[in-house]
Amino acid sequence: MNLNRRHVLAAAGIAMVGLSGCITEHMYKQNTYWEQINGFFANQDGSSLVILGQSYHYVFAAPPALRAMLAPALHGAARDAEFEEFEVEGGSTVTGKINLELKPDLDPAQQRLVESSGFVLTGGGWKATVAMKGTRYSTDQFKGPASQKFRREYIVSVTERSSAAGTALKVAATPVTVLADGALILGTVVLFPVLLWCAMAQNPCLR
Repeated sequence: MNLNRRHVLAAAGIAMVGLSGCITEHMYKQNTYWEQINGFFANQDGSSLVILGQSYHYVFAAPPALRAMLAPALHGAARDAEFEEFEVEGGSTVTGKINLELKPDLDPAQQRLVESSGFVLTGGGWKATVAMKGTRYSTDQFKGPASQKFRREYIVSVTERSSAAGTALKVAATPVTVLADGALILGTVVLFPVLLWCAMAQNPCLR
């Protein structure tokens, strides 16, 4: 093979690599929006976290660190609980991370609980960053306001990725409903307001 032919083939190979990247990029389209949060709720054992947004509802399986933070044994110990950006694939599967921080001065029983749940004492507090996964639902059929109100807006950035083939995203209706007495239920399970975000000074709820 002569030198010129080698150069031609090498250039073709580079072009194909670039083209494959472009094809992959254009197979998906991406959209980012800001979700205004109206309330945080959980079932009795804390295994599910339900976030009521203005446009969508998000139902997550609560990771051990968050369940520990919501436990009665740690009431009053929360310092911060901040969500990173949510990502939605295919219209319904939502993932994200939450950064949790507790006060450093915990008693021995509390320390054992948080250590077993993945917290690490660093930078003046007990901290954990945990991944979350769940499902996004449409609020189109939802009747009834959330029972929590915040002194300032609580918003989360959401990036949704979908096929660029033009297929409309199908988002199931929320399983959250309101009973006659105003209680919220997830399917048949009663939901309770999560006061964690109300207790923290940077985002207190209105009384």
